[in-house]
Amino acid sequence: MKMHTLTDGRTISDNKARFIIYEAFNHIKDIEGLPIRNKVRAFEEIKGMIPGWHVVGITKDALEVFKKLNYKRPPGRGEDGVNRSHQYSRSATYKSMFEKYDWSFKEFWDFIDERDNTVLATTKENYSKGEEISAYDVPEGLFEAYGFAYRVNEREIQFLKSL
Repeated sequence: MKMHTLTDGRTISDNKARFIIYEAFNHIKDIEGLPIRNKVRAFEEIKGMIPGWHVVGITKDALEVFKKLNYKRPPGRGEDGVNRSHQYSRSATYKSMFEKYDWSFKEFWDFIDERDNTVLATTKENYSKGEEISAYDVPEGLFEAYGFAYRVNEREIQFLKSL
């Protein structure tokens, strides 16, 4: 069973964490008068209980940046920046989430899990208005999130070298 360690040191199951997040979302969604921007920020903070922004692909240009930097994690910005670029617009995702009145637990998590996927893309690719085309699929569990960054450890380096 997948477990998560919370910021206060407690460990809870993935299912329990998902239930807490789902319940919190429903409370936040129902707060009258609270602007959607604030609802989104509160929700993102709570959703941070579990890792998100799962990397499912990498662009050719992003791979070239990794090679150029000898497979060290590139900065998030600048000429050699590589970011996790969402496959779906985050603002459109949140707009849909907060506009739909009644989500079942399964519908909610299916929606989030589908739209939480990212592609490693250069900063230029990420901030262009075009779609980032993944050249390579990334196996599940690589480039895991920590905060707004992602990890590049030995497993990730070996994967990148194999491409």
